[in-house]
Amino acid sequence: MRRGLSRGYWLLGLAGNVHWAIYTGAGLLLAAFSTTWASLQQMPRPLLAVVFIGMFLIGIGAVNHIQNWRVARHNRIDPEDQRREQDALDRYFAQMEQWLRGPDAPLRQDDSVRVSAQERTIGILPGLSPDGKRRVVRFLHRHELIKVGTARISLAHADLSSANLSGLGLQDSLLTGANLRDANLS
Repeated sequence: MRRGLSRGYWLLGLAGNVHWAIYTGAGLLLAAFSTTWASLQQMPRPLLAVVFIGMFLIGIGAVNHIQNWRVARHNRIDPEDQRREQDALDRYFAQMEQWLRGPDAPLRQDDSVRVSAQERTIGILPGLSPDGKRRVVRFLHRHELIKVGTARISLAHADLSSANLSGLGLQDSLLTGANLRDANLS
């Protein structure tokens, strides 16, 4: 739905500016309704078309505004939750770095460390925001821990729902079995 509205704005030359659409539509309606409702029936067709265009622009603007408000409300994170998430991510990344950079890189060689890293990864994901999940997947991808053919960590059954994974270039990453419901993979 949103993509269709964006295309509509582009076609109208509005560049997705919701407020412009609402104000323009309202202005057209005010100009057209400076007369009474009874005279609306006698209104010339070009002016009637202006009324309908105004109503259409207000409708598009209102629908898009409501949708953006819902997305913003859904993605809002409480500052305390944000701090807890950051602390959890800091601990996760510190442990993973230790396993990657420690003597003989145990994550790449020792199966018990690999299992611990996988459990830790699967365990942290459900409590993270979409961007927190993105940071974890980006880390795993950059260190080639989820690369097809050489994956050290499996994301099977991982909760990546609603994750913001756009632009990470995950074509060579193993995401089989992960919960990608509502994830942004564009």
